[in-house]
Formats: sequence, C-alpha cells, structure tokens
Amino acid sequence: MSRQHLTPETRYSIVQLGLVCRCRLGFPNVTYLLEGIWLLDVAREVHPNVSLVGIDINQRLLPTQHPPNVTFAVHSVTDLPDSWSDRFKVANQRLLTAALTSEQWGIALGELYRVLKPGGWVQLLETNAETTASSGPNMKRMVEALGLLYAKKGFVSDLHDTIDQRLEDAGFVNVQKRTIGLPRQDSQDLDSEHTGHKKIIIGYVAAVKQSLLAAGLFESEGEI
Repeated sequence: MSRQHLTPETRYSIVQLGLVCRCRLGFPNVTYLLEGIWLLDVAREVHPNVSLVGIDINQRLLPTQHPPNVTFAVHSVTDLPDSWSDRFKVANQRLLTAALTSEQWGIALGELYRVLKPGGWVQLLETNAETTASSGPNMKRMVEALGLLYAKKGFVSDLHDTIDQRLEDAGFVNVQKRTIGLPRQDSQDLDSEHTGHKKIIIGYVAAVKQSLLAAGLFESEGEI
C-alpha cells in the first residue's frame, strides 16, 4: 500500500511494528526480499547502512542482541514518536487483529502514514479465521472462540473486509490485498509458502492464548 510510487534506492529506513515472528515479504519495486524473524534476518539481507527499527509494547518481546544498524524500542503503533514523521521507506505490521479496536485501527493507520516518506510502503499481515466443510471440530471451536473474544474485547472481526477502505481513509493509495488460504495439516498442498504462513498462525494463536484462557473459552493451555 503506497503513499506514492516507491523507486529503488541504495539506502532504506525500515520500521517493524508489532509481534516479532516469521514471515516472507516482498515489496513492489524494492530490490531486496525481507524474510525470517523480521529485522534480524533483514539485517543479513541489506547493506549495513540501512537503518532498521523495531518496536513492541513490551520490552521482554524485544531481542537483546542485534547488529548495530538495528534498533529496538518500546512504543505503541497508536502513538509513534513525533520525530519519526516522514522517516521510513517501509513499515511492516503484523498480527494486531486481536489487539486493536476499530478506533485504534484508524489511529494506527494514521500513524503509519505519518512516519512513512512520500512514496513509502506499508505492509500489513493479519489473520482471518474461517472454516470450511472439511474443517475439523477443533478448528471450528477455535474460530468460534476467537469470534467471542473479538466481541468481548471490541476487536474488528471483519478487518479482512474493511482494511482496504481503512487504508484509503488514512490517505494510502495503490492499496492491494492478497488472501492466502491454508490447507489442512494432512493436505498434499502444504508447500513451503503454506508452511511459512502456518507458522505465523501458530504464533498468532500463541499470542492470544492468555486472552482465550482469561475469557474462559478454554480450560487449559493444553486444550488450546
């Protein structure tokens, strides 16, 4: 999703917002591929002069050892530093579906727009829990539990349907969306891409585990 058109350059500033987990990313018209445990793997792929900044709301989630061009700090995506305006070429945010209310999404996307340089890109990676006729009872129960959790916490259950408009309302242009369906574990279609995204979903469930337990939707971690 672009503010304008991003042209390749030799130096980039990148900010990672939200949970640190595995993902494979490709940005239009950018000459490098970002993958793995985000910024630490990115640091191996780009020139040492590239400035990499990662944030989370909890200090314990931030790595303590990292290359000198990587910086980690405690911030919320709904309240980024004023000094970050027009600073970054790429912003990546993931797995905040079960963290932000509708109002907070508007604030967060506005903050992302503000910290990006004209021509910069933001990439969002979020979950959309759905079941099919072939889904097992455990998956159906998890989807039901997530729906109840979202309703209880005021999270956006239809984010996958409304994110395009939310981005445009924040000022972004050239909005693109890609949906990746995950086959069942025993499916023959579980290729490398699906395997990578399955790891992301497992990380997402781990992140919301305590909220599911606190809401009384499961009796134990083992059950989840």
